[in-house]
Amino acid sequence: MQKRIRQKIEYRPRMRVWVGRIKFLDDESGKWMRTPITSLGTDDEGLAQERYDAWLATGVLPSSGQEESFEAAARRIVEGHLSDPTQYKKERLQRLEDYAFPVMGHVPVGAIEKHHVATVLDRIGARGLSSGTQVKMRCDLSRILGYLERKGVISKNVALGCDLGEEGEDDDRERMMLTDEEYVQFWRARGFHRELDMMVLFSRCLAAHRTSDLHAADWSHFDRATWETCQVRRPKTDNEPDARGRTRRGRRKRERGGLSRATRSYKMVTHRIPPIVREPLIAWWQKAGCPESGPVFPYVKGDKAGQRRTGRFISYAKTFRKA
Repeated sequence: MQKRIRQKIEYRPRMRVWVGRIKFLDDESGKWMRTPITSLGTDDEGLAQERYDAWLATGVLPSSGQEESFEAAARRIVEGHLSDPTQYKKERLQRLEDYAFPVMGHVPVGAIEKHHVATVLDRIGARGLSSGTQVKMRCDLSRILGYLERKGVISKNVALGCDLGEEGEDDDRERMMLTDEEYVQFWRARGFHRELDMMVLFSRCLAAHRTSDLHAADWSHFDRATWETCQVRRPKTDNEPDARGRTRRGRRKRERGGLSRATRSYKMVTHRIPPIVREPLIAWWQKAGCPESGPVFPYVKGDKAGQRRTGRFISYAKTFRKA
């Protein structure tokens, strides 16, 4: 085992690359020796230091990243470098394991070309999956390759602009929506006695409630004296500052002056309650026991009955269409 000591790394402006060398004690001669000045294969100081430290610890010459397989790089980046919640990381890795790794997992990152990405997307389309899955997969690959590009490991992010292919063409069929007369017919036939009907009413006629708005709706947000107005929680836009005066523009950390991203914030927006909503809304409130506060659409069964609904990836779109 050779004893190694650290030597400084330095930047070579002409070469646009960081280089380094290691001083070590040779086991056979017993003399201190130095390695040749070796390129660390990147112009990023942080990545260069990581490669140098690995070289110092293992004695294996640093690679520019050309030999690291895509699967190894993807797992390392998703688990350690992408600022995603744990749930998103698990979903991203699952998609990569299902679709990308079987095709390009063994390919060295420096050898990845556009046809590798296209093959992954085509295989997803051939399985009859939606174009949305292809879009997510392309985003996954682009984030990983984009990270490697910024670190100087690869020269180009080949996933950018890669077409989805014939199997992944977006659905351009005309959007089908009920007319006002059809909505009236729907409501006359069903009434407003069920939760689903009230959700449809909120989505159609009261501030275009989305799933998150339906879950956040609280009786304290309504003017229960006149039933003329209500407050609806809306996420702030990118240009609106939060409580700390920061905006949510999607900039990289160094472009934000070292500041972390602003947390997702909300504001309460006042909306008028249309006459068509007012009577069914009052009846729904009375059915709930005339509460002063609490969720308008709580859990109705199980241990969480009466509590506010939570959770991600919930949609009532298919339920609305079926009705």
